[in-house]
Amino acid sequence: MARPEFKNTKVRLESGVEITDQLTAAFWFNIEDEALYEAVKSYYANSKKQPGLQLQKKVGDQYVKVGGGSLFADDGPNMTSPAPAPAPAPGYAPPPPPPPSQEPPWPEAPQGYQGAKNG
Repeated sequence: MARPEFKNTKVRLESGVEITDQLTAAFWFNIEDEALYEAVKSYYANSKKQPGLQLQKKVGDQYVKVGGGSLFADDGPNMTSPAPAPAPAPGYAPPPPPPPSQEPPWPEAPQGYQGAKNG
């Protein structure tokens, strides 16, 4: 495997993670030069390439992959904020609820002492 261009040997988990948890990843270029930033974004958009991310743990003198994936441009709204519901059209009213059922959902209870006693 090729040596990564960037790495960090002190990644810390701040909470427990289960193998069934759905994880997301975020990445910032932290490029202050606006022209360079736009050029990097353009490169990824036009080349259809994606930066990769891999998480590893050290076992003895080996690094074992524990997770990873490809990163893609976030062209939409913030991933952690759900999109707001569209406003209803002027004059729109939701349909009324259905009328309550006249049928009881349970059998009739026995009446009187003998009915309750014999159950």
